[in-house]
Amino acid sequence: MQQTFGTANRAFEAPKVEATDTVERRDISRTRSFKGAVLRFNNGYSVLDAVVRNMSDRGALLSMGDTAGIPSEFEIQITGHQPRIATVRWRTPTRAGISFKS
Repeated sequence: MQQTFGTANRAFEAPKVEATDTVERRDISRTRSFKGAVLRFNNGYSVLDAVVRNMSDRGALLSMGDTAGIPSEFEIQITGHQPRIATVRWRTPTRAGISFKS
């Protein structure tokens, strides 16, 4: 079924959603968690709190009030883990996907 939006002069076809849009693309699964984390950057002068929603050996999903001030690379200290350097892979206003530097 084709669905269009707009006026007769300017009709737009609705985007098709492929089955692959909901498929997990990671090759390593993540474990759900609800751990506290501290992000440090600006030579340690800036500190933000976050919640780790899920995590693997390679990365994590962070949740926080606002991701706008987070630099692309920072140190993260997750409760129960050693501090690591992380890189932001994607972000929304309140969530960020990060990978850990090896």
